Amino acid sequence: PLDHSVYDGWQSVANPKISDDGKYAVYAVNPQEGDGKLIATDIKKGATVEVDRGYGYQISNNSQLVVSLIKPLFEQTREAKIKKKKAEEMPKDSLAIITLADGKVEKIAFVKSFKLPKKSSAFLAYELNLPADTTKGKDKLKKEKEEGNPLVIRRMATKTEDTIKYVSSYIFSENGNFIAASITPNSK
Repeated sequence: PLDHSVYDGWQSVANPKISDDGKYAVYAVNPQEGDGKLIATDIKKGATVEVDRGYGYQISNNSQLVVSLIKPLFEQTREAKIKKKKAEEMPKDSLAIITLADGKVEKIAFVKSFKLPKKSSAFLAYELNLPADTTKGKDKLKKEKEEGNPLVIRRMATKTEDTIKYVSSYIFSENGNFIAASITPNSK
């Protein structure tokens, strides 16, 4: 017989997507409470790649990559909430770039958001969310919180990167040839 203790163990599938070429299926498997995982499956071969705590993913338009955010561990976040830590002191997300052909996963720490162009796979942009430097004192911390974050633009073919400082929002053109960014520098 089922009782209340089994409910937390039940899992659900979320956000299933198939790549444009039909070769890959990507979905998230999440428990009622705790850490889920992102799963990318090569439909023909049956091979899978798993990224623990992956969510908010996007498949590149050429069906070669999956880019996903990675949540911090459930227990770390829960503990930080119990201790009533401020937003800048909470555990930060990371970024995973999954190469579907070989299953390699590249991870980048302290990422707030990412975007891929709609009709191109040449570039990836991601906004960093670096932890606050608490050694500077409260006044410096407040000023730091009011400014934008670094935006990293990566050319996927060469993995070369360029950074724009103090970005508060950004968007790619559909073809990926242009990126627009709103910049909020500090008061100095």
